[in-house]
Amino acid sequence: TANLNYLSGVIYSRTGLGKTTLLGTMPGRGIVLDVPQVEGGTIVLADQVPRIKVFKVTRWEMYEEIRAYLAHEKHGFSWFAIDSLTAAQELAKRKTMRERSLAEDPHVISQQDWGKIGQLMADLVFTFCLLPMHRLFTAQERLYSDGETGTSVLQPAVSPSALASLLPPM
Repeated sequence: TANLNYLSGVIYSRTGLGKTTLLGTMPGRGIVLDVPQVEGGTIVLADQVPRIKVFKVTRWEMYEEIRAYLAHEKHGFSWFAIDSLTAAQELAKRKTMRERSLAEDPHVISQQDWGKIGQLMADLVFTFCLLPMHRLFTAQERLYSDGETGTSVLQPAVSPSALASLLPPM
């Protein structure tokens, strides 16, 4: 079924401008998926416990475990947030590098690796957007320049393939 009755949004800005604090203003019970090794700014949500539950995501596979929990269990959450997609992309990068052949240079990310990272990110956004819940994603911002037109635009700091899967459902 289409999830047209649920809010979808992307909040992106520079570090420290209040993306996670804004999540604390969401009404109802929510779950925030945080990558503490990369960002870890969810301490600002401490006064929202138990209304908001923060899960510390330390490996890529935890996203699937949490998504399955949200899809199949009676959890009482009305919304989720992935805080942040920029940090999630770092976990996708670590997973990709960990699964490569030992013969490859461990310090070089190939075009194929970036393709896999982008596909992992696209799958993350797609599968979480299928949940019957309101969904929010945070990200760091990056200035993208269009070489053809010379224009620049601020967008979420994720790979181009991740961005292509993120923006349409928002």
